[in-house]
Amino acid sequence: MEMNEMTKYLMLVASSIDNYCKYLNKDVNDYSTILGYVYRVYQDKIRKVSPQGIGLIMIYLKEIDEKDYEKYIDAYKDKVDDIIKNSKTLDEQFAKMDKIKSKIDKKTTKE
Repeated sequence: MEMNEMTKYLMLVASSIDNYCKYLNKDVNDYSTILGYVYRVYQDKIRKVSPQGIGLIMIYLKEIDEKDYEKYIDAYKDKVDDIIKNSKTLDEQFAKMDKIKSKIDKKTTKE
């Protein structure tokens, strides 16, 4: 069976989500709907993000209202791959992502 590039990419994204879920003891099945929605609506915004970066973003979108996805995606998309590259541990990745999320949450609360 030959896979096209998009199928390979989506398999890498799914694998990344699965790895994060295992580490965090979360159910990977909770993320398929989010991933499908994000790819349908925000594909152009996340086109340059690595599969692992998409996986990490998905973990953070789980607790966010769908109507607010865009502002979180906008905040994460240009930083997530650097966060992954420059973090020594998953916990360090989460801490850096939490910082970004906290800033967005504060802005959202003010609005």
